[in-house]
Amino acid sequence: MNATQHRVRSDSVVWIAWLPSTLLRTCQALTWRRAATVLILCLILSTQVLAQPDLFEHWSLDRIVEGWSYYFVELGLTGFAMLGGFALAESIVEGNGRRRAIAVGAALPASATLGYALAVTLLYSPGFSIFSWQFVGDTLRFAVLGGAVAFIYMLRRRSDAAAKATHETKVARQTLDRQTLEARLQLMEAQIEPHFLFNSLANVQRLYEIEPESGERLLENLKTYLRAALPQMREKRRSLASEVELARAYLEVLQARMGERLQFNVDVAAGLRDHPFPPMMVITLVENAIKHGIDRSPSGGTIVVRAHRNGERLTVEVVDTGIGFRGNSGKGVGLANIRARLHALFGGRAELSLCANEPSGVVAAIAIPVQ
Repeated sequence: MNATQHRVRSDSVVWIAWLPSTLLRTCQALTWRRAATVLILCLILSTQVLAQPDLFEHWSLDRIVEGWSYYFVELGLTGFAMLGGFALAESIVEGNGRRRAIAVGAALPASATLGYALAVTLLYSPGFSIFSWQFVGDTLRFAVLGGAVAFIYMLRRRSDAAAKATHETKVARQTLDRQTLEARLQLMEAQIEPHFLFNSLANVQRLYEIEPESGERLLENLKTYLRAALPQMREKRRSLASEVELARAYLEVLQARMGERLQFNVDVAAGLRDHPFPPMMVITLVENAIKHGIDRSPSGGTIVVRAHRNGERLTVEVVDTGIGFRGNSGKGVGLANIRARLHALFGGRAELSLCANEPSGVVAAIAIPVQ
């Protein structure tokens, strides 16, 4: 007996807690937008009274207005009752599944019956009976109309929810891709070309043994490069100026190693230096020009880093006078990485292009939209 009483008391507590929350959700579902929609639909449907043939010939304007107003109130009471039933069904059953459809399908005829019964009682009693076939037919007609409107609304809401979920998934995927790209980029920056550093240190040691002054100059250039490179690893926003200075420091180190075989010039106008620019791309083009162009040329060559703006596009070019296109030129990992990063950052609005430099060498150009 005690267990039964306890179970009944628990069920009562649950019911008492559930009822206010359901009523609150129902009231919240009765928004002004929904009420205005029902009112406009009732106004539109009520105009069918005015479409009767020879109406204005047999009835006075006062009687026509009176009949229309009665019919509009009849539709309004029934429509708002169905809106309340729909909101109650939404509050009881959450989600967009079959259970909600069944709840709405049961709530609409019931609320239409109550709303229409109230309307005919207030407007036409006692001349109109709610136990007549006319009442049943009118109620079914209102329920079908309300069901059609509710069906369209539920389909649209499901479509909006699916579109929102698709958009959120797309945004999450893009965010994940960007984070992956940033992680790869940070890994590239953290490495700072170890073989380049080891080769430079080996050259410092060799030059100190045979030409101490040249070794000291190379060491100073290497320190300059590291001072330019290391702080940028902590920066999230890069400017064209920082990328160009990093490339300049790199070229100074290489010039100390290669001597007269390497000449370079950096020509970037002051007005372009503050523009944001993707990190590690300029220096990748410079490395590529040294490795595949200048190093392979018996007489060495010259590298020019320059930039210009054309409308809403900023173009940075690395021009070399090396051996030019040979074999698989332009298909290296570094250039493929640049293309992939440009596509991830800008889509089809940015590009990497390669063309021959007359009389020898290659012009590598990165064009991005001005931000």
